[in-house]
This record gives sequence, C-alpha cells and structure tokens, in this order.
Amino acid sequence: MTGYYDPGMMLMVWFFAYCDRSWHCREVSQRVRYDVRYRYFVGSQRPDFRTLNRFRHDHLDLLADYFAALVRHCEELGLIDSSIVDLDGTKLRANASGRKRAKDSLRQEIVNEFTRGRPEGAPVHCCATASHQASDRVE
Repeated sequence: MTGYYDPGMMLMVWFFAYCDRSWHCREVSQRVRYDVRYRYFVGSQRPDFRTLNRFRHDHLDLLADYFAALVRHCEELGLIDSSIVDLDGTKLRANASGRKRAKDSLRQEIVNEFTRGRPEGAPVHCCATASHQASDRVE
C-alpha cells in the first residue's frame, strides 16, 4: 500500500523497534507484518521497508530528539533510573583482554601446580618431569 502514513505511527514503530533491538528496515517491516505487538501500532496500515527506511532517513534528527524526550519523561515517572543507563559505545584499547587474562590465569595455575612441593630454586621443568612420573605411577 502506498500513500500517506501517520508520522506518529511511524515514530512509535521505530521506538518500539529500537526497544526490541530491531534496527534493520527489512526486519522491522517483517515484524510490522506478522508480529501482533507491532500491528497494534500500525493498525490496518502496512508500511514496507522502503517507507520505514525513508522515514528514518528523513527524520533522523527528529528521532533522536523525541527519543531523548521519551527517556527524560520515563525518568520523571520513575520507570527508569538514568544513573545506571550507559549509552556510550566508546571503545578503548586496554591490556585487559579476556583471553589474555584467561591465558595468564591458566599459566599461573600450571606454574603453581608444578612448583608445589619442589625444592626452592629447582627449575620448573624438573618439577614437571617429576609430576609426569608420579601420574604415570598412579595409572
């Protein structure tokens, strides 16, 4: 169906889509067509993905302003607590990779396992050999 779509309806669809983690026009279009929650907002109208994309493209600044107003209003009503909302997507370089920490902790566990019970100053590879010999005897 081509023609006029109510801007308020389109705004509600996009706000609901953003809250539903749907950012792609084709996905939102599918949901408008089949999802009852979206159909509540559109009624008998069925905007296609081009219409949704055009509205978002033409009114991006409007969407940002209205969304900020919506968040402020929800905060005033006590529905959300903005002190725990984090909207920043800044990426920083850090020496704290999860894999690196996991490797370091695994390495430390291995060193602790091999150094347990060894004489002070003995090389770790001697303890590893002794540990392997002890496990061979147990099996």
